[in-house]
Amino acid sequence: MKKMISGAWICAFALTFGAVIFFSACGTVVSPEDSVAGDATGRPTATFDREVRNLVDERYELVSLIFRLTGVRPEYSQRNTAYQLLLSEEFVEFNYHPAVVFARWKSNHVAWDAPFRLAVHLQRADNGFELVENIGSLMSCGRWSQNSAIRFVELLNDFYHDTDFSQFFQTNMDYFMEVSENFTQEIYSFINKEWFGQFGLNPDNLRIILIPSASYFGYAASVWGQSAADLIHYAAVTYAGGSPSDIHYLTIHELIHGFANPLGDLWYEENEEFRMLNDDATGAVGAHEAYTSGLIMAYEHLTRAFTVKYFIENHENVQELRLLTRNIGMGFPHIVHTFDLISEFERENVANVMKNLDIDIVPPIVLQLAYRWTYASEEVLAEIGNVLGTNDFEFGFEFTFSDKLSGVRGWWYPVYFTNPYLPIQDFPLLGVSVNFPTEFGDVVFMIDQGDAYGLEILYGLLIDIGSGAEHGSMHPRARAYAWIYLN
Repeated sequence: MKKMISGAWICAFALTFGAVIFFSACGTVVSPEDSVAGDATGRPTATFDREVRNLVDERYELVSLIFRLTGVRPEYSQRNTAYQLLLSEEFVEFNYHPAVVFARWKSNHVAWDAPFRLAVHLQRADNGFELVENIGSLMSCGRWSQNSAIRFVELLNDFYHDTDFSQFFQTNMDYFMEVSENFTQEIYSFINKEWFGQFGLNPDNLRIILIPSASYFGYAASVWGQSAADLIHYAAVTYAGGSPSDIHYLTIHELIHGFANPLGDLWYEENEEFRMLNDDATGAVGAHEAYTSGLIMAYEHLTRAFTVKYFIENHENVQELRLLTRNIGMGFPHIVHTFDLISEFERENVANVMKNLDIDIVPPIVLQLAYRWTYASEEVLAEIGNVLGTNDFEFGFEFTFSDKLSGVRGWWYPVYFTNPYLPIQDFPLLGVSVNFPTEFGDVVFMIDQGDAYGLEILYGLLIDIGSGAEHGSMHPRARAYAWIYLN
């Protein structure tokens, strides 16, 4: 019988900064606490009533659980609440289920919001779940290919049935309804969804999901239909503690990503000053590690500026300067300039950006690709067998790597084989890396295409020979590797 928990507990957040600080899909979101006034409780007056319904999404909880069991990414591995502890303990026997193994290899490439993006592109099917008819919006995030998404969903359905996750989810419905009711009464009822319509988002196509399996993250993702008018935008927020003001602010932030990101794409391409400011802000003091490009900084600057504007226009006594200044301290040095830009920008122009979105129609069909490893010569494949001490091996799914500075690019594959006597201790150390989610004895087949000048293609094996800490690395995920040339 699947275990359940009471919804009576609420666990405090581990991160504080005066008031509680939340993280969005790519970083920190300030709380407007003390900046929003409303009724006698300090909350704004409700704009319209909400019927209480379950806001916890089975799709996300399922995908999140699979990535939790990998133990690789901290954003899916927290054990700060009773529910999160239950997830980790109830399913521990499935740590090496094929779906979890796939996710473990994939984890360095689908961190942060990518599991959430995949979850909202799922729909019910007879045997569990299937991808929606158009996965173009999933492909646009760059973290999933058609084949990897389709393969993962096949394994996800096996996991869903093998673990009887449906029963587990239903068993904990009382808890889900309790957090949904609290969220509806304290936050959802006070959100002015009609405000988003002026920026091209259909208020009826806005979805809010609660994610109790996460402790301090929020996520945003849009699902394209057959046209821009069919777009559905999802905002996912945790509800495991923190004040209503914190969670309210995070929710609005994630909803605004729905129109701020497309606007960011346009401005970053067409406005040289805007592009230079955001390129300059990449790596700013206080910025979260996920802000790895000027375009991502553009998304965040715009989203945060519009979030301040939302609270100014929908609440009384909002301290505009305070909210903007706190964003500067969190790694967004150009937030005031961005706020001035959006204040001058005609709102119908934002709506036109949304109306004219370039929607790619991508059906969930397996592409018959000739994987690059099939180009390797018989001599290279034979040498792999010599190194492994067995010819009984196979390659896992294909992943890509690239280095923009050097132009080096290529592909890598996990190698599955059985040889308990592989002499790991005899392989010489190459170096330490955090780029591969491997364990001791794991092997990766690498194809290095060389740099932009067309150097010789190199084939080799990376072999995990132990913890990076044993070789001087301070990174908790660092692993030490040997390298075997195959040509």
